[in-house]
Amino acid sequence: RGSRFQGLTPEGEQVLAWARRIVGDTRTMREEMRAARHGLSGRIRIAAIPTALAMVARLTTPFRAKHPGVTFSVLSLLG
Repeated sequence: RGSRFQGLTPEGEQVLAWARRIVGDTRTMREEMRAARHGLSGRIRIAAIPTALAMVARLTTPFRAKHPGVTFSVLSLLG
């Protein structure tokens, strides 16, 4: 090639796509590590039919014990 950039080769396009994925994965990794250090927080909304409410409680109780910064809002729906 000459000294003037005229665009990426097909191989260069592939490398660019991989680089973008790596940068995105790195950001995600940093965010997940930060969340792991500081614990999860936020609100989770769950909608369930009445017969599934007992299962919702069995699932949310241990999760909440592990992540006290997370609150749950459970809505009972008629099926």
